[in-house]
Amino acid sequence: MIIDRNAGVTPNRYETSSLRRAIGKRLGRADRDDVLSSFIWVAEVRLAEELTANWRDFCDQLSREMNDANARKARLSWQFDDDQVADRCQTYASKVADKLSDEHFEAQQALQQCHDIAREIGGRLGLKADRRDAHQDDTQLSLGIFHAQLAAAQARVEKIMGRYRQKTHELAKLEEHQKRGAATPTLTKLDAMTSDQFDEVIRQAFGRSGFQTTDLGCRITEISRGTEKALVYSAHVQQPEHKEITNLRSMVRAQRAAEAAGFDAVWAITNLKFISHPAHRHIEETVPAVHLIQRPELQRWIQWEMPLWNGEIQ
Repeated sequence: MIIDRNAGVTPNRYETSSLRRAIGKRLGRADRDDVLSSFIWVAEVRLAEELTANWRDFCDQLSREMNDANARKARLSWQFDDDQVADRCQTYASKVADKLSDEHFEAQQALQQCHDIAREIGGRLGLKADRRDAHQDDTQLSLGIFHAQLAAAQARVEKIMGRYRQKTHELAKLEEHQKRGAATPTLTKLDAMTSDQFDEVIRQAFGRSGFQTTDLGCRITEISRGTEKALVYSAHVQQPEHKEITNLRSMVRAQRAAEAAGFDAVWAITNLKFISHPAHRHIEETVPAVHLIQRPELQRWIQWEMPLWNGEIQ
């Protein structure tokens, strides 16, 4: 109650003098513990309301990020099979949207529970409590846990978005290589080539990467750089079907060629996008080792002229 002493009037909040006297007696009987208890409850209510507001703001942030990720995913759903940049953008956007959806679901639950706690303890203000009970202590502990979980959730989301920003930056650089590779053979042209033509393109690409090449015939090329030597097997398929995969027999041929030439490893280069599970399991568990360069890596190397290093496309 604010008293304006310059107004020349006495404030009268209550209707009768008897009621004023009754209220005065109650306030007069309040001791220090009662006042301290009231302060504590007021502080807890404010903390619960502030925590609820913070969770609500976090949920709103997640909704915006999730909607943006879903929009990016929808915009990229039209990508072509050989458009690596669009395909990866769509894949990363889909993963981010799924992770944000999980975080949003959890945050919504936390928000509802914080709201319930704030409403519950707010409704208990003014009620007499001789001592704090276990229920009140559990409430305080729960608020502390929700506070810690909010900080952890914010850190997780920041990590998710940080990784996504890094991935999109990498894809932007990849797109620059894609644009610069307009004059080099496309995957469509590589698919249309005969095996001999494809092998010649591969040898030329190794030459640009600093390797000396020797055609050994039967789709086998020996490459060397300094003291390093390796064997390359061409697993090219002319005009492949859309879902055609690298089979086990091709990998066995590559390994037998390496054994015959005395190499403990072989690079197998294919214009196919996927490898069969039996073939993959075989090269994972047997020797000679097979370093497989598939369609996406082939495009970055041949079409976009990205360099080789230690047998891997950078």
